[in-house]
Amino acid sequence: MIKESIKHILKKMGQISNEDTEKKINDCTTFIQSARITNFLAPLLVNFSYLPLTDAAAGPHYYAHILNDIIINNKKSIVDIGSGISTILIARLLKINNISASIISIDHDKNWQNIVSSILKRDGVDQYVTFIDSPIIKSNEYTWYDKTKIVFPDDYSIDTLLIDGPIGITAHLARFEAVPFLKKYLSRNCYTIYLHDTDRPDEKEIVRLWAMDLPYAKISVFNRYTLFSYGNKFEFYPQSIL
Repeated sequence: MIKESIKHILKKMGQISNEDTEKKINDCTTFIQSARITNFLAPLLVNFSYLPLTDAAAGPHYYAHILNDIIINNKKSIVDIGSGISTILIARLLKINNISASIISIDHDKNWQNIVSSILKRDGVDQYVTFIDSPIIKSNEYTWYDKTKIVFPDDYSIDTLLIDGPIGITAHLARFEAVPFLKKYLSRNCYTIYLHDTDRPDEKEIVRLWAMDLPYAKISVFNRYTLFSYGNKFEFYPQSIL
């Protein structure tokens, strides 16, 4: 229904030809979906500090998916690899919904973490986040964060793992080590792993390798990210209502 309406409008405007009709319709549909999802995120955007969007920032569907998961599946221990918008939005969510949960945010760029930290403090949500500053180093076969800097208690249990760092161009399969290193901390009851940028060749290969390491997880592929889900009671994809 909505696609037919968009097609009719674009034709009247003389904006499409037979060759590019489907692409322009899909672009418009995606824009409307994103706008509506952003509207759903409004409680976490209004009356808070401005969010510094960069080229590395994920889209609203990605953020809404994570936030839905935390609420619907009662997630408590969140590890966010690649400090940024997700860190801030989750902390705001925990505050306004009075959720007793915590975030560990890992990044190699201390200056960027300081910017994120200052926003959290202005918003009064910094108590939910613990930062780990870990440089990127070459270790064995892969280049990843310095594992000696990433120390959790032996009984720590991760139920939500977000991976949007390090920057993919830093090295081949730059994000691969996240699951092999943190697998022992994943909750035995339920967990969700989000890997961003899986529209890129390296991340696609990482998904293939992780699938062998996480044989019981359900794998769902979305536009720019892939989800590994195990033991979650409820589905939590943010419907666009188109």
